[in-house]
Amino acid sequence: MKFPAMIGRGITFFNTKLAFVASLLIFPLIALIVVEVFRRYFLGNPSTFAFDLQWMICGALVFFGGAYALADNVHVRADILYNMLKKPWQILIDIILYPVFFFAFMFVMTHSTWELLRNAWIHGEVSPYTTWRPALWPSRLILLISMALLTLQGVVKYITLIANAPKDIRADKEARQAKALEKMQEVTADGR
Repeated sequence: MKFPAMIGRGITFFNTKLAFVASLLIFPLIALIVVEVFRRYFLGNPSTFAFDLQWMICGALVFFGGAYALADNVHVRADILYNMLKKPWQILIDIILYPVFFFAFMFVMTHSTWELLRNAWIHGEVSPYTTWRPALWPSRLILLISMALLTLQGVVKYITLIANAPKDIRADKEARQAKALEKMQEVTADGR
């Protein structure tokens, strides 16, 4: 069991470091925007590449952060009913629904992204938004890599969920028993 755990920690470590490096893209993005604003409004000479380059940098910044967000459990969630359930039920729901929703979605997204990349490469697709007209395959490649990394992180998260389920259920049961015992002690102490 140690080797799979090492692989899982390695994937999480890689995704965390990649997200950190991707987060540094904010600095060239800010510099690009500042230079473009200066060129456009003070020199009256906007660049032909700034808009497309901003989208490419911002895309890499966002997409490479996806696997990290999953690893660190910081994705936006709407768990109104889920949070009202006891821990064993939450674990059961996660074990059942993770493959149904997450892996199905990631299969479709990864396959679609592959098709986008393949078409961009084969047909030499370029951006239609500016006169710079950069090739689209590099951004699509970043998207495909990020989808693959997100899928790998999802596999790690799912395996960890299954491996930790018995321990988490036991810990939840012990915590509930300790809380009930504490309440009983409070009631008996107040009753004296």
